[in-house]
Amino acid sequence: MKRQALMLQDPLFVLAVAAQGGKNSPARYSMPGLAEKHGHKGLDIRPELYEVGLDALLETVKRHDPEHSHEIDEAWRTTLASGIEYMRSHR
Repeated sequence: MKRQALMLQDPLFVLAVAAQGGKNSPARYSMPGLAEKHGHKGLDIRPELYEVGLDALLETVKRHDPEHSHEIDEAWRTTLASGIEYMRSHR
C-alpha cells in the first residue's frame, strides 16, 4: 500500500505544481514524461479513467478529511483539471 501511495503522490504533485506554477514552472517540464509513462506506450491509462481516478481520490479525501467541504472538492478538481486534460490529449 505504501508503494501505491508513493506512485500516486508523485503524479499528483507534478499536476498540482504545474497548474499552480504557471508556464515557467519546472513541473511543466515533467508533464511530457508523465504523459508518456501513462499513455498507450506505457501504463496505457485510457482517457476516461482519469475522471474515475479523480472521483475515487476525492471520495477518499471526503471520507478521511474531517474538514472536507464542497469548496475543497472543487479546488482539487480545478487544480488538477488542466493536468488531466494534458494527460488525456498526450497519450
